This record gives sequence, structure tokens and C-alpha cells, in this order.
Amino acid sequence: MGFSKLALLVVLVDFAVAASALTIDEAVGNATNLGTSLDLANRRLSGPIPRGLHRLTNLKYLNLSCNAFSGGIPTEIGNLAQLAHLDLSNNSLSGGIPYELGSLTNLQTLNLSNNALSGPIPPGLGGLPQLNRLYLFNNSLSGGIPPQLGSLSNLQYLNLSRNALSGAIPPELGQLKRLRHLSLHDNTFSGPLPPELGSLPALTRFYLYNNSLSGPIPESLELAQCENLHYMYLSNNNLSGSIPPEWGQLSNLFDLDLSNNQLSGPIPASFSNLDSLFDLILANNRLSGGIPSELGKLGPGGLLSKLDLHSNALSGPIPPTLGDIVNYGTGGLSYLDLHDNRLTGGIPRELSQLTLSRLDLSGNNLTGPIPVELNETRVTALFLDNTNLSGPVPEPLLGMMRGNNYVTSFGYFAAPTPEMRQFSELRYLRLNFPTHGASALDLSLTPATCQYVEWAGDALTEVRFWDACSGQAAGCAVNLIGTGSKLSRAARRRVCLGKISVFLAGDPPSVVEEGLTVDGEYVSSAYLTNKYGKYFLNSTDFLDGIDLGPEGEAYTGVGFARVQRGNLCRNPEAGRVVAIAYCVFAGLLLLSTLLTCVAARRSRRKGAALNTSTKPGGACVAVAKSVWGIVAHIVCLVDLITDVLVLAQVWGAWPMWVILASILAPYLVASFWVMHRLLLLRRSRPLMSPLRPRMRWIWPPPPPSSPQESPAGPSSITQKLLAFVLLPLGVPAVVFLDVSAILNHFGAHLVLGDIAYSARAYHESRVLVELLLESIPQAGFQTALYMLGSSRATRIFIDEPIFVQSITFSLLSVVVQYSCTLWEAVKGRQSLRRALSLRLRDGSYVLTAISSGVAGDDLLNAAEVLELSNGN
Repeated sequence: MGFSKLALLVVLVDFAVAASALTIDEAVGNATNLGTSLDLANRRLSGPIPRGLHRLTNLKYLNLSCNAFSGGIPTEIGNLAQLAHLDLSNNSLSGGIPYELGSLTNLQTLNLSNNALSGPIPPGLGGLPQLNRLYLFNNSLSGGIPPQLGSLSNLQYLNLSRNALSGAIPPELGQLKRLRHLSLHDNTFSGPLPPELGSLPALTRFYLYNNSLSGPIPESLELAQCENLHYMYLSNNNLSGSIPPEWGQLSNLFDLDLSNNQLSGPIPASFSNLDSLFDLILANNRLSGGIPSELGKLGPGGLLSKLDLHSNALSGPIPPTLGDIVNYGTGGLSYLDLHDNRLTGGIPRELSQLTLSRLDLSGNNLTGPIPVELNETRVTALFLDNTNLSGPVPEPLLGMMRGNNYVTSFGYFAAPTPEMRQFSELRYLRLNFPTHGASALDLSLTPATCQYVEWAGDALTEVRFWDACSGQAAGCAVNLIGTGSKLSRAARRRVCLGKISVFLAGDPPSVVEEGLTVDGEYVSSAYLTNKYGKYFLNSTDFLDGIDLGPEGEAYTGVGFARVQRGNLCRNPEAGRVVAIAYCVFAGLLLLSTLLTCVAARRSRRKGAALNTSTKPGGACVAVAKSVWGIVAHIVCLVDLITDVLVLAQVWGAWPMWVILASILAPYLVASFWVMHRLLLLRRSRPLMSPLRPRMRWIWPPPPPSSPQESPAGPSSITQKLLAFVLLPLGVPAVVFLDVSAILNHFGAHLVLGDIAYSARAYHESRVLVELLLESIPQAGFQTALYMLGSSRATRIFIDEPIFVQSITFSLLSVVVQYSCTLWEAVKGRQSLRRALSLRLRDGSYVLTAISSGVAGDDLLNAAEVLELSNGN
């Protein structure tokens, strides 16, 4: 295609996208037969791929990558018989791979990577004789690898990684004699390794990690013909058996990673012939025997930089020859990780010849002192914990670490000590020592530069944090995974309201040290990483993004809007708990409605009188009502107590004012009733003769007389305002009346002169006010807080047990008071609304007479009681 024609096509397409005056399909249609090449990569195009592309019959090169195309791949592309290069990668394409692509016999490159394609790989792709590169990685393809792909005799690059492919790896892939790059990692392939893969003479990269391959490595998989092999990654599978000694003949091998398998037997001494090897990673297997001293032959002239053998069953001494792996061109061995083996003996002084970014010898049976010569290693991260080493840290080593800006972590200390503050670049600390039943860890002496502490000791309930966890610092994290720790309420509060994360379960992140060059100066950097991401320690919000996986559990004080999954400060089970609580509440309401209506109507029909003991069952009814009244009082009291406990939890944060106002409101209303009646009494009875107050037991207690308006008549607005101003003076009377109401249920009544009085009607009204102003609002408000969870942004700590109890008793109080009001409504043949109105009205009369024959005009108000106490 000429330059002018290609430019015309691009203009047409851009115009179609920007102005919507012309569709992409029309633009392509207008460009029919313009030439053989169409490159629209990185043009920010969206929508479906135009089906009109099939009109470009001369097209040989089609590149639509790095756009936002969606929908399926048009089957019409299979009509472009001349097509040699098809690149649809880095879009949002979905659906399956069209079988029609198998008819593009001139196709050399097919790149459909980084999309959302699903379904199987079409077997017809094995019929493309010219195909050189096949990239299908980062999709959602499923099923197995078609054996027909073994017929692609010209194939050099095959990348099917990061899909959902399964089944066995077909042995037919061993026929791809020109194959240079084989990437099948991050799938679910199972079964054994096909021995035929060992006969690929052009292979340079062999990536099969993160699968479910099993069984021993075949003896015939010697890879003897793979003399050009540079990278071989078989980690994170279930391979067993021994490592073939013949792999020591792979003289061009750069990296070998067999970690996280079940390999056993010794490390082949023939690996000493791998002169080109940079990284040897055999960690997390079942390898036994000693570390071959022959590995020291990879010294001068060798390239080995990383030797990772941790978490095996290796025994014997650490070979001093490892100190010979020094190369002044590449730096030699810089990463040596042997932790969690069965190594014995001391630390070889020869290791002082190395410049190590990491030396981890922890979790072994090493003995003796730390060699003074280690001060020459310039080690960046040194881990010697959980060993039997004796003696202090040599002063030369301490001096070197204090003065070396590259030192970022040191794991030898048995516990934080004042000396640790000398390490101004400490970023990571791993601790493991007996707490002797103390269940507490004091990290207050940890330097502020340290942001991550890993604890591998006993279960903890208390942690004392350090400077990096508070103030303007970026925050800190403490890893307690695998220790069985359960934090106390005080510890949880400190974590949830601070810049702190405490890991309890899930995929624990590990520390990675990296060196960067900034303005010509070397700077050491550290970050946490697991299979869910990277979390940079020097970031101000690194705590917000930490993901421990679907099984992760952590208490993390984070920003209000950013709470990762598994954060116990957010109460992950809150939704389920609230749903259960309110379903039970609804069920109790329905059940109480049914039982109360049936019982009230039955009582009404029989004409049962609660105040007449001479009638059969009258005394029993009186006892039952008294017991029910006591239960109602207890529920109301517990509801109040739990609300106060919630108030204590959120004290200092904004919800404090809402909860405090809700708790005080019922008492203010009751105090207003008392002071209002006092003012009415002063107007109607300015003088009173003294009466002798006393308590009298009356059983069964008769019901109070129906209250009537005071002889003084309705109050004025001035009296109401004055009663509001004098609210504090009514608080003692409210307490007195509350106690009197409880005593009434036991038969104890206040007697003034010849008349006995009851505060039960008042208290029932006050409880109803408490229900309306406290229980119902707090049930909803505390539920909302509980669902939101704790947050350092809002400074709210939500203690789950306390909030659940408070919400439960608030709902239970609603059920109890609803049942009481419904009983009165049904028995008195009233509406529920009328019964509520009467209960509220009766409370404003405070005390009501219960002596027989006492009329409403003889009612005694709380104001009279107060006047009597004053001697008026």
C-alpha cells in the first residue's frame, strides 16, 4: 500500500471514531483494495472489529493491537487468503477463536494474546504450514493442547501461558524441531512430562511453571539435544524423583528453577559444569544429602549469582568452596539462601569473600560464633535466627552495618534491643524467640525505618508497636501467619485506628531487596510481594493495597473507602450476621403478634381480673404479669448498658454525639414530665399538709386508677418552657421513680397518708419513649456502623461482639415493648395507635393511685412527693 493511500485510510478511520459521521466498517469499505498492509495499532479504536475487512482481499499484514476492540473475532477474516501477519493482541475480544483461521495457509504470525478469549484452541491451527509464531497467552482458553499443533514444522515460538488449559501435554510437541520458545506456564496441565520434549534441538526457553505436572522426570528427558537451552523453569508443580545428572551437560543454561516441587535425592555434582549459570533455584523440595562442594568450581570464570536451596532436607556443613564463587566481571554469588535445612557446623569464614545482597542461614543447626570476617561481606540482608549460634554479633560487623547505607535488614537479633536503633536503614525484621507464656511482643525499640516485622514464635495477644506505625510515617505491617495469634481488644483497637496491618492468615508476602541508581548514586529499595501483587514499603498507602488472597485474614487500619478483602477491621461477616439478626427479629415479631393476640382475646373472654385474687387463677395471673414486667425492665436495662458500651467504643469520634444524644433523650423527656407536673402542682396546690411517706407491701397489686387531667387544667407555654429549663432538677426524681416502678412488681408501693401509689404506668410510658428515641434509632445506626467497620480515616473502632450484643438487645427490646402495647390494644379493643397514645399520656402523670375508691382528682404527682421531702 502506498503512503498516500495508507494515510487516507487512517484519516477515514480516525474521522469515523471521533465524529461518528462514518463507521469504522464504512471506512474500511471505502479503503477496499488500497494495498497489502493495514496497521491501526495504538489508535484508541473501540467497538467490534469491522466485518468488512474481508473486502481487503490483497491484505497480507493486519495489525489492530493495543486498542479497545470488543466482541468476537469476525469469521470473515478467514477469507483473507493472502494474510501472513495477524495481530489482534491487547484488546478486549471475547468468545472463541474462529475455526476459519485454520484456512489462512499463508499465515506466519498469529497473535491473539491479552484478550478475554475462551473456549478450546481450534485443531485447525495445526494445518498452517507457514506458521512461525503462535501467541495465545493471557486469555481464558480451556481444554487441552490439540495434538495437531505438532504438525507446525516451521513453528519457532509457542506461547499458551496464563490460560485455563488442562490435560496432558501432547508428546507431538516433540516434533517441533525448530521450536525455540515454549511457554505453557500458569495453566492447569497435569500428568507427566513428555520425554519427547527432550529432543528439541533449537529450544532456548522452556517455561512450564505454575501447573500441576506430576510424576518423576523421565530418564529419557535428558535434554541432551537441547544444547542451546538458556532458561528452564519447572517450579510450582508436583514433580517427584531425582534431578537427572545429565542436565549438567547443558553448558549454555542461564537459569534453572525447579523450586516448589517434590524432588528428592541429592543435588547433582555435575551442576558444577554449568559455567553459564546465573540462577540455580531448587528451594521447597525434598532434596537430601550435602551441598556439593563442586559448586565452588563455578567461581572465577563462572557466572553464578543466585543460589537458593532453602526448605529442603540438606545436611552436613556449608561448603567453604561457596566462597570461591567470585567473578569480578559480574560480581559472583550475591544471593545465598539456605534457610530451613538440616545444615550443621559453623559459618565458613570463606563467605567473607562474597558481596551478598542476601545471606539467609536461619532455621539450621549451625553452631559456634559468628565469624568476625563477615564484616567484609558487605551483606545487605543477613538472617541467622533460629539457629544454635552463640556469642554476640561481632563489633566489626555491627560497625560495618551501621555505616553502610546499603544495609536494609538484619534478622539475627533474638529480640528488639536498644542497639537496633543504630541501624538507620533497617527495613525488615524477622523474630523468633520464646515468650515464656507472656503472649506479648514489644517492638517499641524497632527503628522507625523498619516497616515489616515477621514473627515466627509463640501465639500472641498483645503487640507493642513502634514509631513507623504512627504519626506521619507510611505505616507498618506485622506478619503473625501460622502462629495462632488472637489479638486482644486493646491491640485490635490500636491496629484498626492506626497505620498498621497485622496478618493472621493467607499468603504471606516476602521481602524483595532491589538496588536502583538515582542521579548516579546507588539506592537500596525494598518491597513486599506475593502472588497477588507488589507492595512498596516507602509508599504512603501500601497498607491499603495488600492482598493476602481469598483465605487472607488481617486486622488493617486503612482509609475508609479502601479496605481489602479479608480485613477483620471491616468485619467481613457483618452482612451475614446482620441478615440473620434481622430475620430472627422479623420472625419474633410475627410470633409475638400471634401469641399476644390469642392470649389477650382469651383473657378478655374469660374476664380475668389481674387485681382480684379471689377469682380462680387471679394470683397466678398477677405473678405472671409481674414476672413479665420484670423481664421487660431487664431487657430495657441491658439494652441501655450495651448502648453505653458502644458509646465507650466510639468515644472521641463523630458517632459519639449521635449515640449520646439517643441515650440521654428518654431521660430528658422523663425529667420534663416530672418538672412539668411539679409546676402544675404549684399552681393548683400552693400549700400542703405534711404526709408521712412509707413503703407498703400489697399483693397482688391492684391496677392504677385511670389518670385524669390535673385540677389546675392545661399548662401554659411559659410553664413548659420553665420545665424545660429545670430539666436537670428532675433527674433525681426520674431515678427514684425508676426504682419505685421495679419495686412495684414485687408488691412494694409508696404510701402517702392513706393512699398507695404506683409508678408502673409512668415507667411503661418511659420505656416506650426509650424505645422510640433510643432502641429503634440505635438498632439502625449501630447496624450501619457495624457494616462500615473500623477505619483510621473516621477514627471509629467497631468491636464486633459489643456491637452485635447491642443490636440484638435493641431489637429484642422492640419485640418486648411491641408485645406489651399489642396486649393492651387487643384486650382493650383499641387500635395499636390508640394504645401507644394512651401509654405515652399515662407517663406524664408520673404517680397514680392504686387504693380502692380513689378518684382521679386524688392523684398524687411526683411534685407532691418532692414537696413532702422538703417539708412543705
